Amino acid sequence: MTQRWTTFFAAVVLVAATAVAGSAQQIPSNVPPVSDSDQLIEERFIELTGHVVRLVLVSPQAGVVPENLEPQTTIAGTGFFDLALSARNWGHRLEIWNESELVYSYTGWLMNITSHVAVDITGDGNLNLVVEEHSMGRMGSYEYHVFEWNTEASSASVRPGFDLLFTSGPMANAAASFEDLDGDGVLEMLGRDDGYGYWPNGWPTRPMPSVVRRWNGSGYEVAMDLMTIPLSELDGQNQIAQKINTFMRTDEPVCVPRELYEIVIGLIYAGHWSSAWQFFDDAWPDGTVARACDSVGVRDAVEFRDELLLNVTESTYGVAVLAEHGDPEAQFLLGNTYATGSSLGQGMSVYNLGVGDDVAAARWYRESAEQGYWRAQSELGRHYLTGRGVPQDYVLAYKSFNLAASRRSGQVRERAIADRDSVYELLTRDQIAEAQRLAREWDEAHPRD
Repeated sequence: MTQRWTTFFAAVVLVAATAVAGSAQQIPSNVPPVSDSDQLIEERFIELTGHVVRLVLVSPQAGVVPENLEPQTTIAGTGFFDLALSARNWGHRLEIWNESELVYSYTGWLMNITSHVAVDITGDGNLNLVVEEHSMGRMGSYEYHVFEWNTEASSASVRPGFDLLFTSGPMANAAASFEDLDGDGVLEMLGRDDGYGYWPNGWPTRPMPSVVRRWNGSGYEVAMDLMTIPLSELDGQNQIAQKINTFMRTDEPVCVPRELYEIVIGLIYAGHWSSAWQFFDDAWPDGTVARACDSVGVRDAVEFRDELLLNVTESTYGVAVLAEHGDPEAQFLLGNTYATGSSLGQGMSVYNLGVGDDVAAARWYRESAEQGYWRAQSELGRHYLTGRGVPQDYVLAYKSFNLAASRRSGQVRERAIADRDSVYELLTRDQIAEAQRLAREWDEAHPRD
């Protein structure tokens, strides 16, 4: 078994805070002192475009609730966040100063100013600052606040400062790292998907597949090409499958072995859809049922496979992974996320791809529509009708609505026909004939099931 396979599911390396980029500066005499009620955690000074910038992390007074979280209630009725923050070191506040003026402040959980200070990580020529935040506890996750230096004036001040550019979705309880994997000068974010919760056997044994995310100009999106690992480096699967198969052949149902679902999901995230399900079929004995230890009841192979796929779809980054594998429903859902920022399951509401990217939305609707998924055909028709993310084209809008109507029935068909008819009056007779021809040719090229 190669070292790559051995470390396939290992935690990523923690980004260590190192020396601050930029020349050392004498501390300005007019810097306000840290409040007596705050404990100073870290303080750095850097010079940027002639300005002395001060980065401060303090632990605020007890009872300050992080800005990004709402108070919750425990079973005993005690406010969890008030209880947690009664200890001084549980909450941190980030402050960014331009000499004597506070230009940014944020109260959160345990934070760390990473080694990425006053460096360009997005490749646009602007300097960035990356601050890591951990939500504490064994169930805590990491997220990353990426700032960009504004040479004119920050959003909160007339003075230059760091503006918040992007906040990542949660990564699993192992810190992310930033590396240039493809040599283009832009750092990718390497981490793990934290969207599987307690499934299937409890928090300690949940899947945490590796994820690589690439900067797209407004956020980080899944970079499937950089996540793919050659199958030649993933040896040992047959032996592991046989061990699982032997283990599960018992008179009483056992808990689904962790290795089974970890490897299947890991192979899916690593770009090997067919191999993932071949491993599943080899590992699960015919006619055997097993337990998912976080819930009641047993599952056979078909039921657990469906449950696994559902959890991938509802994980933070699984929809994007499935879309890249060609799943038409996942492609449609990913298009929705780009277009509207709609919440999908446990994690997609914080996926933060750069909401409002109509071009990306239209791309995924088109990918899904080409496979005959009627919801994508309808949505693609609306994009062509309005010119959102694509050149406005009434002929293609009519074609898309027509295809959506042709493969559905009932109210769904009636809605698609109504959409198609709304375009009718915008077309000439020749254009209608062209749209019908395009729809007919597409239909003939894609036989129905």
